[in-house]
Amino acid sequence: MENTLGCFTIVDKTLDKFIGSTRFYSHDKIDNSIRVGYTFLSNEYWGTSVNLQIKKLMLDYAFRHIDKVYFDIGEENFRSRKATEKLGAVVYKKTERVNLFIIGTRLSFIR
Repeated sequence: MENTLGCFTIVDKTLDKFIGSTRFYSHDKIDNSIRVGYTFLSNEYWGTSVNLQIKKLMLDYAFRHIDKVYFDIGEENFRSRKATEKLGAVVYKKTERVNLFIIGTRLSFIR
């Protein structure tokens, strides 16, 4: 899938089927951080381990290069909040419409 936003295509290799996309964004050299998100999955993959597997893969890669990973998650987006908390993320900062979650540092990320 070609795009200008740097999205990764997610494919179910057992079915050779496109099932979603995700990306890194907003690399901050000063904070030595990056944001992960805008993950979209086909409905039939909701509630499976696919999102967790994708995020773990991305976090493993990111923590080879940076210290912090942030997730912008809407206050009412309970599905994403729960999935991110399963990774060990905690609320870092709240704004009017968005909670900013963080996964500590590369040293505290539990694989």
